Amino acid sequence: MLGIYTRLSRENENAKSIENQKISGIEVAKLLNLEYKIYQDDGVSGTLEIDKRPSFNNLLNDITDGIITDVFVTNQDRLERNPQVWFFVVDFFKKKNINLYYEGGAKFDYENTDAMFLGSISSLMNRMYVETSKKKSIAVINRNVKDGKAHGMLPYGFSRDDKKYLIIDEEESKVIEEIYKLSLSGMGTNSIANTLNEKGIPTRYKKLGEGTYKVLDKYRGTYKTLDKKDAQWKGNTIRTILKNPIYKGIRMWKNEEIPVPQILESDYWQKVNDNIPKNANNAGKKVAHKYLLKGLLRCNRCGRNMYGRTRESKKDHYYQCSSKRIKNQSCGNRSINIGKIEGVIWSRFFRDDELMKLIGRDLIKDDIKIDELENKIELQNKSIKQLSDRKDKIINAISNGVITNDDAKSQIESIKNELIEKNRLIKDFRIQLSNAKNSQSIIKNRKEEFESFTDKLSFLERQEIVKKYIREIYVQCWEGKTTIYSLIFKFKISLKDEHYVFDTRNEILLSLNEEKFYQSKYFNSSTLDVSISEDKELLKYFFVQPTGKVISVPFYIDNNNQAFFLFNTIIPHGNCSDWNEKKILSYYKKNPNWLSSESGLSKISIDPNKEDYQNKTNGYLDFKSKGRTNEEWIQFFLKSSGLSELFPS
Repeated sequence: MLGIYTRLSRENENAKSIENQKISGIEVAKLLNLEYKIYQDDGVSGTLEIDKRPSFNNLLNDITDGIITDVFVTNQDRLERNPQVWFFVVDFFKKKNINLYYEGGAKFDYENTDAMFLGSISSLMNRMYVETSKKKSIAVINRNVKDGKAHGMLPYGFSRDDKKYLIIDEEESKVIEEIYKLSLSGMGTNSIANTLNEKGIPTRYKKLGEGTYKVLDKYRGTYKTLDKKDAQWKGNTIRTILKNPIYKGIRMWKNEEIPVPQILESDYWQKVNDNIPKNANNAGKKVAHKYLLKGLLRCNRCGRNMYGRTRESKKDHYYQCSSKRIKNQSCGNRSINIGKIEGVIWSRFFRDDELMKLIGRDLIKDDIKIDELENKIELQNKSIKQLSDRKDKIINAISNGVITNDDAKSQIESIKNELIEKNRLIKDFRIQLSNAKNSQSIIKNRKEEFESFTDKLSFLERQEIVKKYIREIYVQCWEGKTTIYSLIFKFKISLKDEHYVFDTRNEILLSLNEEKFYQSKYFNSSTLDVSISEDKELLKYFFVQPTGKVISVPFYIDNNNQAFFLFNTIIPHGNCSDWNEKKILSYYKKNPNWLSSESGLSKISIDPNKEDYQNKTNGYLDFKSKGRTNEEWIQFFLKSSGLSELFPS
């Protein structure tokens, strides 16, 4: 198969378009009588490392997997503008016996000394072209800024004229004036943002409408991609506007003040800025509250962080989704009481050896897991060897005068960073491997550590312990309920995710993993009392057996960690991922009374009030009237309902 690689950066407007590159590649595929697959990097510079060019990286992976046998690019500068990439690619293609074709089907000859030399020179010239263009661009930008011209995305309140000079945007400047006026009146930045959102005043991103932007999660160090059309005013954006001297006619550029058209008088700008600290003071005395789960809770509905909100009076005392900070943007997930969720987490996992029991369960010696970890370590070691060989080639190229130290510096630095990351992974895999091989001694050591966890620890000590073991907790209130929540725990240690249902009103915790209830103010190991069986709300979803074991209405957990209960179904009970057709047939053979003789459905799942109940019942009765067996009914139900898609492959 021919891999057609197309690339277009914005650094060369004269480069052949993506579509034309595709057409040329398809013509070569027809000429060679080969099937083809297209790899497209649009808006990606050829100077970048391979791992920063997604489609190019995919192409190399497909070559490694034997999917691609030949490669086409219109010319070498589409393949790379980086000498180190050129040397690596040529060496890689030669080892994998990959034929490289250019425009018109011209085949590159790796064994031709002149062709290899010209390829190396071409790569260096491509790099020089980019560097020269970059320097020229920087020089032009510097000159334009000093001349009062605009570049890039402009500050809110400004636009550019036909000659690209910075001018005041009359409509947006009125918004700027309102922001400063509201601030001077004593309104805080978040309140100003809410006011603008309520009035329907669009942000600059929202005006653009198309595209995405990234925001940093300060607790996890990861970025989340958002649509520009949904961008709202935020307190930080308002603060940036208030602090920016451009609105008083001063544009800061490399520590130099450049005069520009001013929206506000300098004295007025200064007066507003001098007043900003007073706005914070007007908010009243700030009380320092301790939030045990700060940075750990996430809203399972929209994915945002949940933050603590409380007062000394405890009138407000809950963790809530940060979407509620933006008026009319709340995702609708209910807040959860701070005391209850902190109590259930500390008591469930860090008292009475409960977390220790989970570690003991998941650290059982597993030969398959040991083999998997050993394979992962071997793959990382091979990758390290490839990186080291690549580094040696670059050093040899420097020694032979093919490339300069400056050209190679960033590449060697990148390889060093990759080696550090690979070695970090190997270290982590080796720890996991050691844990898997020595599970009993690990459990013993953990037990000694856990024995020191008591309620007499300070807040900071408890917070440190919680963050040591728990990576994040997803919270979601059930639809139409006010006191029942789903809690999903993800751990930093080698534990499976734990799924719970938490009834905050009755202080009942149900483990879906263990199918077991926990009850009491402190959520110790007390199993379900008989009295709790009177709770009709929970009994709609769970059945308590005489042994105390809990069986739930069938449910499945989607890719967003949300649990959905399935009523009027053939699946007997519990998590759908625990079942398949063979297991279901076997279950009903052993437990025939669990299948309703009236509806052909799992008895625990029956809900006559739902619309589909009567249709499924009629279908079952019609099926039985024709002399068909329950086994045939189960197979028919699974096939026609699409439930098999919920089973593990």
